[in-house]
Amino acid sequence: MRLLPLLLLFSTSAFASTDCEKAESMLSPSVHLVVQALRLHKQNADHKTIAQWRVNTFNPEIEKIITANELSPKELMSPDLSLTREVYNDVMMRSKIYVGHVYSYSKGTINEDAVEEQRKAINAVVQKFKSICVSQ
Repeated sequence: MRLLPLLLLFSTSAFASTDCEKAESMLSPSVHLVVQALRLHKQNADHKTIAQWRVNTFNPEIEKIITANELSPKELMSPDLSLTREVYNDVMMRSKIYVGHVYSYSKGTINEDAVEEQRKAINAVVQKFKSICVSQ
């Protein structure tokens, strides 16, 4: 009877480890791009500079990250990959929205709050990842 809780603990730990590993492979490179966009935003780069960076750097890099980390329908539904799913949606995919907002802000078509809202959503998942995975 005592073996069952140990097996459950081991399997849960294995799932968390797999979830963290999968999430990390998409989180780190995506966050790197978000930080670059944040720097452009904080430097008040003009829309032409941001557009050039977006076309030449961001778009090709984020597509590589997405392609390398594509999730199967089974993985998207798996309760064992909940953090991976959050990182996929709210960091990797949301980074496209964030960069679009940084660009739109530089053109004066949206306000700072819209940009900040996207950054906060990304940051919330990054912090969740750190709290779950960094100590493993």
